[in-house]
Amino acid sequence: MFSSVVEVYSQLKNHCLQCPIYSPRYTMKKFASGTVLYAIALQWPESEVLSLDCPTPQSNLNVTLLGYPRPIQWRRGGASGMDLTVPLIPFHQMPGQWGWVFKIQGHFN
Repeated sequence: MFSSVVEVYSQLKNHCLQCPIYSPRYTMKKFASGTVLYAIALQWPESEVLSLDCPTPQSNLNVTLLGYPRPIQWRRGGASGMDLTVPLIPFHQMPGQWGWVFKIQGHFN
């Protein structure tokens, strides 16, 4: 378990400095109820899976796509991170045109 939000953010920041331009970007927000990680996709995934290189999630995680009414299914990625199962959404029903924000609530290792 990370000891602080600063430690998690530091790891994500270091990772993003080495990412290609369309790789997801990350930000965090601390609330009274806990910390939320936001993954921002600048390009809609070409397959049904969006892989995130974030800290390893625990099983009690909730993932939503802002502007989309249903939860997003996910599973642990290879050695670390997670894979989101991206819904098939018709273009005219997309919750955005230039970027999509996945809200991830829960605990990470």
